[in-house]
Amino acid sequence: MKKFIAISLFMATMVVASCSSSDNGMSVSKLTNSECLDMTRAADEDIYVPKPTFVLTRSGASISCELTDYQVSCHHGELYVDCQQNGNKLDIRVREQQQDGEGMSTTCLCWENLYFTMYDVDGDTFQVTLDGKDLGQVSFKERPSIVMAL
Repeated sequence: MKKFIAISLFMATMVVASCSSSDNGMSVSKLTNSECLDMTRAADEDIYVPKPTFVLTRSGASISCELTDYQVSCHHGELYVDCQQNGNKLDIRVREQQQDGEGMSTTCLCWENLYFTMYDVDGDTFQVTLDGKDLGQVSFKERPSIVMAL
């Protein structure tokens, strides 16, 4: 019984930790991420750095997102996504939930795939930023899926 309660509490924490929303009703949930796909020490001079991609797929008022080869610390904490929509501007930020005041280590880097869904997104054309970097304008008017090289 204790094991069931512990698992239920863990699952509830995971759902809450991976969701965020903005004041305008837009919300983000279903964040999952892969394990480290490849690791390296930041001091290595000849490191292979994968080319990340960002795939956005529109279905009604929701946008499913797949962020491949996203660089994180090998020892990161729980990841979550914060999205804000202001008119046609769509600001997406991946963050780490800090657990003990320590930030992400930069001595070991790895690349992971992140998957999440944005709900109640208004409009068909957006100016997208990811972690403060402008990725340009995207439009779902002619096709439901967009692939962006980062």
